[in-house]
Amino acid sequence: MVVDQVCFAPIFFISLLPILSLSQGVPTAKIPQKVKKDYPSVLWANYKIWPAVQLLNFSLVPLHLRVNVANLVAVGWNSYLSWRSHQTSHDQSHDPPRVT
Repeated sequence: MVVDQVCFAPIFFISLLPILSLSQGVPTAKIPQKVKKDYPSVLWANYKIWPAVQLLNFSLVPLHLRVNVANLVAVGWNSYLSWRSHQTSHDQSHDPPRVT
């Protein structure tokens, strides 16, 4: 679990965020800026959720249900990632409304 969080998670998110940005139509010139903005908060959220989930999963959940627990949390986690990525791209891609 420690190796996953220390080695895999940072590399995964630094790879995932540009791919999500490209799929949302963010101009390639703005992707590094978007990744710099989103990366710390996404990685920190990952560190707040997954170690606790896996610790509880491995210590309390019966073996035959562990995959189900991880998948249930993953649905919420992936929803958060999608929302977070869309939220920041939405905020950056539209001009604020004008008041006349």
